[in-house]
Amino acid sequence: DQSDQLRLLKDVLKEHHIELKGATTAALGGRNNAADIRPITVLNAISVLNTEVAMARSIQTGSDLSDSENKMGKKVRQIATQIRSSFQKAKFSQNSVDFDDLMLLTRELLLRNPEVREILHRRWRHVLVDEFQDTSQIQLDLVRLLTTNSLFIVGDGDQSIYSWRGASPESMSDFEEAFHDRKHGWDGLLEHEIDLTKYLENICRHHAMLSDENRQRSLLKVKTVYLMENYRSTTNIVKAAQRVITASGKSGCSSSDEKTTRSSQDEIRQDMKPMRGTGPSPRVLACKDGKAEANFVVNTVNSMVNSGELTPSSTVAFIYRTNAQSRLLEEACVEQNLRYVVRGSTGTFYKRAEVQDCMCFLKIMYNSRDRSAWARAVRTPSRGIGETSLDEFFRYCDSVTDKFMETPETEISPPTPMDIMLSLAPSGNCKPEDLGMYLPPRNIMSTRSINRFIPFAKSLKSLMEKAAVLSVPELLSTLIDDLDLKSHFDTISKSRDEFQDRLSNVMELIRASDRYSNDGPCVKIFDDEAMSTPLGNFLDDVALIADIDVDESDANDGGRVV
Repeated sequence: DQSDQLRLLKDVLKEHHIELKGATTAALGGRNNAADIRPITVLNAISVLNTEVAMARSIQTGSDLSDSENKMGKKVRQIATQIRSSFQKAKFSQNSVDFDDLMLLTRELLLRNPEVREILHRRWRHVLVDEFQDTSQIQLDLVRLLTTNSLFIVGDGDQSIYSWRGASPESMSDFEEAFHDRKHGWDGLLEHEIDLTKYLENICRHHAMLSDENRQRSLLKVKTVYLMENYRSTTNIVKAAQRVITASGKSGCSSSDEKTTRSSQDEIRQDMKPMRGTGPSPRVLACKDGKAEANFVVNTVNSMVNSGELTPSSTVAFIYRTNAQSRLLEEACVEQNLRYVVRGSTGTFYKRAEVQDCMCFLKIMYNSRDRSAWARAVRTPSRGIGETSLDEFFRYCDSVTDKFMETPETEISPPTPMDIMLSLAPSGNCKPEDLGMYLPPRNIMSTRSINRFIPFAKSLKSLMEKAAVLSVPELLSTLIDDLDLKSHFDTISKSRDEFQDRLSNVMELIRASDRYSNDGPCVKIFDDEAMSTPLGNFLDDVALIADIDVDESDANDGGRVV
């Protein structure tokens, strides 16, 4: 997820001796002009560069990526270009991919492997894409590669919000260019031509027979249906929104630029038909500063209560643009004794410390090359294993791998970091000098570090043995007890209420894993052919939803500002 990406990015920046906070262009060969750059900005720049590289390798011509220069400053682009390759290698060395990799590698797979395309075309005869306005060029290629002759998309170019990730509001108009009068979805992406009728007959042979209409249709046709009725907002709101949208599309454009803009997005924009009556006119108020704004909002709520327009049990929502804006609103609520609760801020479930503390152990048990997970696990709870000791262990792992690779005739994969860690767990009357079945650790790790890792290795060995027989929820409960994580949560909590809240979150995590309780043991240690495991499936599901904000507010919990 993004936290792992940023942690890895900071490691790569450190290796390249690049300091973002207060960084100077002099450090990069330019003038001494200090300016802070956020790591997430560099991460997004790398995403844009990855897209550029992928599109440059494509046989497709005419792809316009020139506007990527406007998506990042010159300095950001320079840093991203310098570390992009190292960042990609660092991810792959940990057996990990991010969201961009999932798209880029899938696109590459479908471009190069007709057998895989055919399997997916047979599986998915019809494709539906929602929020199409937020697709990037790479995602558009994926849609094209997955589509034969049946595609349905839904979107609104005026609602595009992911331009910083390569999405283009013009994707709605680009859609018609990509599909209209084409022989099939991937027409123009691949060099070789196919007979679509024969291809469809082949992939449809296990389904209903191909219709006469599809047999006779030689080229794809795009049909557009406009949904004009607006049942959500009143007439005044809709009209105000349309004027803002139209004005924002024209702002800062010359007359020639305006014509170009109209030819893409404005030409397909339609006036909405409000269905909820006229309603009150929207108000626009400019306040002196953020504090004045917060006081105005809270005073307005109190005035509505005093006038009887609201009751003390009513719920009112404050909607703000960034999390940082909540501080002044909260202070105003406290000052005026207005009960409130903050939803959807930085405390999303899978981002909470106690949840990640549990998850990091599951991660290293499933993918022990995940060094970010190791960094958290060795400190949960504190074991006296610092950054230096952890670096020594990683160097030890690298040395074991290097020694193993010196014998190329072997068909056995090199030991994983977990295998190496378990080799540090003494058995029987084993002496410290006899530890490490792959390579003596004392030549690389200090005696102090080895002694710190021995009890940790013993704990992990016990957990790995239990993972071979326990279900996912059973393993979670066991590791919490065996590693005494409850004491750790108590230590990091500032109050008893906070500790109870952390425990509730951990119990909720166990309940979230209950769906895998009947899928058998977490891992199959001696089954190298297993394509998936319950533990892997659980971690995959968590990774997909970890960045989604969920509002779990109780509908009956009235009398609050939300």
